[in-house]
Amino acid sequence: MTLRTYRLLLCTFLFWACALPSFATHIVGGNLNLKHLNGNRYELSLIIYFDEINGNHQAIDRIVPISAFTKNHNWVETFELSLSSQTPVNYKYPECSIPEIVTTKIVYKNTITLSPTIYTDLNGYYFSFERCCRNATIVNIIEPEFNGQTFYLEFPAVNQNRTSFINSSPNFKEVENNYACVGQPFSFDFGAIDSDEDQLKYSLSVPLEGNSSPLNPLPAPQSGPYPEVTFTNGHSLAELIKGQPALSINDDTGMLSVTPSEEGLFVFAVKCEEFRDGEKIGEVRRDFQILVNECQEATPPIIESLQSNSQLWERTSEGIEIDNTENLECFSVNVLDVDSDNISLRIKESRGIDLNKISVLNFNQRVNELGYATFDVCLDGCISQNANEVAFLIEVWDESCSQPLRDEVWVNLKEQNPNNSPTIETDIILQEEKYILKALVNHESSFSLEINDLDRDSIAFAWNTSADTLNILGISPSEAFGRGLLTQTFTINPNCELFASDEFEHIFELEGIAKDIAECGVISETKINIEIHLIRPENSPMKLSSDLEYDENLDCYLLEVGSNQLKTISILGEDQDPYAISISAHQQNFSFETSGSLLGEVKGTPNQSLQLNVVGDCSILNSEDGFAPKSYFIKVKGEEYDDCGKRGETELKIKVTVIHNPTENTAPKMTLRGANTTDSLYYQKSMFIGGLADFSLQFIDQENDMLNLTIKSSDGNILSQLNLNDQIVSETTPFDFSIDALCELIPDGQTENKILLTFEIEELKNCNTALTHTIELELLISDYLSLEKPFPNAFSPNGDGKGDHFYLHHVLPTDNCQSYFEEIQIVNRWGESVYSSTDREFKWAAEEISSGTYFYIVKFSNKNFKGSVQVFK
Repeated sequence: MTLRTYRLLLCTFLFWACALPSFATHIVGGNLNLKHLNGNRYELSLIIYFDEINGNHQAIDRIVPISAFTKNHNWVETFELSLSSQTPVNYKYPECSIPEIVTTKIVYKNTITLSPTIYTDLNGYYFSFERCCRNATIVNIIEPEFNGQTFYLEFPAVNQNRTSFINSSPNFKEVENNYACVGQPFSFDFGAIDSDEDQLKYSLSVPLEGNSSPLNPLPAPQSGPYPEVTFTNGHSLAELIKGQPALSINDDTGMLSVTPSEEGLFVFAVKCEEFRDGEKIGEVRRDFQILVNECQEATPPIIESLQSNSQLWERTSEGIEIDNTENLECFSVNVLDVDSDNISLRIKESRGIDLNKISVLNFNQRVNELGYATFDVCLDGCISQNANEVAFLIEVWDESCSQPLRDEVWVNLKEQNPNNSPTIETDIILQEEKYILKALVNHESSFSLEINDLDRDSIAFAWNTSADTLNILGISPSEAFGRGLLTQTFTINPNCELFASDEFEHIFELEGIAKDIAECGVISETKINIEIHLIRPENSPMKLSSDLEYDENLDCYLLEVGSNQLKTISILGEDQDPYAISISAHQQNFSFETSGSLLGEVKGTPNQSLQLNVVGDCSILNSEDGFAPKSYFIKVKGEEYDDCGKRGETELKIKVTVIHNPTENTAPKMTLRGANTTDSLYYQKSMFIGGLADFSLQFIDQENDMLNLTIKSSDGNILSQLNLNDQIVSETTPFDFSIDALCELIPDGQTENKILLTFEIEELKNCNTALTHTIELELLISDYLSLEKPFPNAFSPNGDGKGDHFYLHHVLPTDNCQSYFEEIQIVNRWGESVYSSTDREFKWAAEEISSGTYFYIVKFSNKNFKGSVQVFK
């Protein structure tokens, strides 16, 4: 704490101290409370219980200082709370009020801000306020009139790890004036309510004396720890009030209880600790005092018996048991109390029966001259229908002071006609103590349940199984209803959703629950568990076979075929199951494992035959080794299916050996359409710039071989410019192409260019020598000549249809690759533009201008033409 801060606090303290009397024994107890409002705003309040009998009203402060400290006992700041209200504390039992106890509740409040930049210490903080003095008549502490009270409340940081932490302290319930009597049980509710729903734990605590005194009733704010009160001889935390038992507290509810054995005024403190997610986050203490008097001796009421018109049920150590509930509607409760005038009764709690079914007809009764009070209780006639325990707790109390004396007893109803649970029988066979039903997928199965209720009650049956499982199994119906006897047939129509290709069984557990609803709404139930085995039909593997020779060592069929020779083979697929099969064959390219092209496929009924045409492929033979035989494999795969998809597959392989079988061969020929020729080997074509020529190469080969077309040119760039590429062609696939005569085909500075294209075809053969054929095409690409002619120099736009327009397209030089028209501009004698156009075919009508001489410039890409034209109107 800085010197300046200390001086400010001292001045504040002197102000408060000067405003107070130096000595006043008025404090009964009290506590602090912190309530979150919004954002960083809180309501801080102080509650002081003021003794109106022994206190001095001049000791009631108008403003009180509440200081905040860190858990390391460093001062943070002090808040001023103003007097807000003064209200009398009522007696719980007004008829028991005594003049020795008159208490006022004094409340101080202020709205404060807990800054998130200040209150960040994860160890937490506490508020405190010290005030003197306590009542001088307190008997369990030394010199009580010199003892003050320290009001104490712990709270967490409002900003924890850069995250806002919201919390309100537990709020103690309102206290009520009361006193205890020697030798009589006494209870006092000291519980609290937490708006954050945090867990609360209660314990008795030693009251804090603090640093206040009669000479310094309101000391300057001081940090803890604070001194505790000193107990008188024979008193301690364990015996704040001596008794059998001594004062104790329920750590979950905050209920205080004691049967005191001594008179006097006793002070005590209750500590309420606040936990969130298992960690303590706060604490609040409340001090209070209890007066114990020597009261008039009283005896508690006693519940002796119950009786009806014809029966009496007496109380035992176990309670009261009614063993004949048949036709029982109402009964009387006999209560003995020898020193009270009035007794009250209620049904406090019940087991197996709704409290609303028990009616107390006269809850308050006067005691007769024999000391008895009789109460009438009526029952709903349905309560005896439950198969479980039915019991209720009767509580009675008298008008003793300071608190009523009580008695209670459990009444147990023994059933004469218990409800019978329904029974379930089924036509499913019991196997090893289980009901097991096997069902084929995509086939409808059924089973029956017979549900019998001996009481002829209403029956409701339903499957206690997930909707997904019921959907997969296709069970119908999902529920059934009846009375007394219910027979229901259930169908199962399972689908294939769960089955992968290699799965053949899934097991499901079904639980069915049958409930009966008795006359009074009491429900009992019986369960049945059924195990459903969902099965795919049994499968016989399909077989594949061929009419070829089989080699057991190679585990394959053998086929020899000459080069370019065609052989047809048959593959037979057979399956005993009534489902579809498929057969497919793939060429495997020298390895049975590698995938290859599809050669054939067939699908359909269980018995299918696949016909394969196998041609001796010359491509695998090589002239370098003398066309030695080469082999490759054909893999044939058979697949079988059922209603749920693929069931299995089998394979066979065929080793195909290709043997060289040379044949005669003639050279291919090629002709070109779209050009001129004299000898069919040399073609010519002349083209002007901008022209487009179409060509078609036709091929002839007696063996129908595939041909490789190669296109060459002396100009390396010409092929890419003409977009001509090598092709694979045949007699049935001519090669069509077009040539667009573009300027880029003529070198700069030239007016024409000759281009020579060479076309060559070569047979694609492996078994024989490949033959070729070549032709040539000479292209002559020419540019247009540009000739200059005289331009017209006058026209008359007078609308007579003669010379109405000025135009030049008929005399302009021809556009070519070197020079082309760009624009014409016409101006008057002052240089002002009157017309312009980029169209070579322009026509100027000389509108909205007068007669006279106009000047033009015609722009070409490489030169300009200037002149004048006379307009006559």
